[in-house]
Amino acid sequence: MPLAGLERAREYSEHPADVQASEKMGRLFDHIRKLNEFNTADDLHALNIFLTRLLFCFYAEDTGIFKPDQFHDVIDGTTNIDGSDVDSVLYELFDILNLPESSTERDAKPTHLSAFPYVNGSLFEYPFAIPEFDARTRRILLECARLSWAEINPDIFGSMFQAVIDPEQRGSLGQHYTSVSNIMKVIQPLFLDELHEELDTVIALSHDNRHKNNKAERLDALLKRISQIKIFDPACGSGNF
Repeated sequence: MPLAGLERAREYSEHPADVQASEKMGRLFDHIRKLNEFNTADDLHALNIFLTRLLFCFYAEDTGIFKPDQFHDVIDGTTNIDGSDVDSVLYELFDILNLPESSTERDAKPTHLSAFPYVNGSLFEYPFAIPEFDARTRRILLECARLSWAEINPDIFGSMFQAVIDPEQRGSLGQHYTSVSNIMKVIQPLFLDELHEELDTVIALSHDNRHKNNKAERLDALLKRISQIKIFDPACGSGNF
């Protein structure tokens, strides 16, 4: 994903939806950087968390976690066109997403916000600074939300992770995003090809009634083998690998 002043993340997909999402998110990041100062490691960390939260919201309203267009409609319908209060609305929204359904604090929130579900997993647990927006940045945010995120490869998370982290930090901390194609180059010959071959062999047995019992035994053995595979990755970075 091309981001201003930072090393370009490698292209990992030629799928039109992935490319369009990367370009849109890159534009959003560029404009956020123009409006806000991010000079320290803590600033960049807060920005990384913010973008990750946005990505979750984009996916959530297209995959059944939120109602369809729920996030888009809140930004579009309740914020000023000049973008001056987008950060305030996002602060409130992220707060709601961290409140369990049973929390009485939800009762004091506006209905359009309290309608959002609780999101567990601590993604919205800690308060991080939210950048300021202007009219153009707000418009790009809405354009991002209007994309069909259910069709977009979730590996865009890894691409964003690498691009947002400062290059010097990335080198010292070993935070390198590994593309899907490069991951497959490693794990396919290591064990994945062999597992696929065994599965194909077992499936072929289904066409021969004489081997039904053998098929069940071999499937059980294959599942047991898969369950016992352990992979050690001492520099997992974004965790995409």
